[in-house]
Amino acid sequence: MKTIANSKAGTKQPLNKYPRGWTRKMIRELAEYYDNQTEDEAVAEDEAAFNDPTQAVVLVPQELVPQVHRLIARHNQAKRRRTGARAK
Repeated sequence: MKTIANSKAGTKQPLNKYPRGWTRKMIRELAEYYDNQTEDEAVAEDEAAFNDPTQAVVLVPQELVPQVHRLIARHNQAKRRRTGARAK
C-alpha cells in the first residue's frame, strides 16, 4: 500500500485514492446515505434497479470482474465523447 508522510507526527498514513471525479465529501455522503437507509428502503432500491429496462443483471466469474469493469468504463467514456457529457 502506498503511504504519505504525516509531517506533524513524523509518521506515514495510507494514501487515499478515490475514483476519478470522487472526493472525500462524496464518499462520506454516500456512506452516510447507506448507513441511514432502512431495510425497506434498501429492498425498494434493489427492486427498482432490477426492474430498470435499460440495465441487466449478469453473473460473471469473479476472475473476470476487473475486465468487465474496464469494458464498462471504456463504454462509458465512448458514450461521453459522443454526447459531450462529463464523467460523474
